[in-house]
Amino acid sequence: MTLRTGVQRAPSWKNRIAGTGITIAVAGLAMTLVEPANAQTIDTLARDTTQHFSSAFAYGLNTICFIGGALLMLGAAVGIYQHQKNPNSVRPGYLIAGGLIGAVVFAFPYMAGVMTRSVTGQSISATGAQQAMTFTQ
Repeated sequence: MTLRTGVQRAPSWKNRIAGTGITIAVAGLAMTLVEPANAQTIDTLARDTTQHFSSAFAYGLNTICFIGGALLMLGAAVGIYQHQKNPNSVRPGYLIAGGLIGAVVFAFPYMAGVMTRSVTGQSISATGAQQAMTFTQ
């Protein structure tokens, strides 16, 4: 883009990000089309992609829970310290609730894993295998 003064201006960051995304999409499509595509290959590729996204989601959830829970508990601890210095600054109920919610958020990945293993006996994984649901009484 050229300004009225004749000075060349660099493209905006939005255009750069859009160009990068298009390049990555085209490269990914080209990589999938390099090998001959049959049902087995496509199924394996879909299963592997699903497993990678599932793992990335699990890591992201763990990170958010650990950091968010730790920050909530740290904020509650700092708030209790401030409340001791000035009792009119923060209500203690908010601090206790923040600390308890922080502890639950911090322990959520562990609790979710225990609940999953207690119901199924193993952790959840995407295998692509079909299974019939059975109900017993």
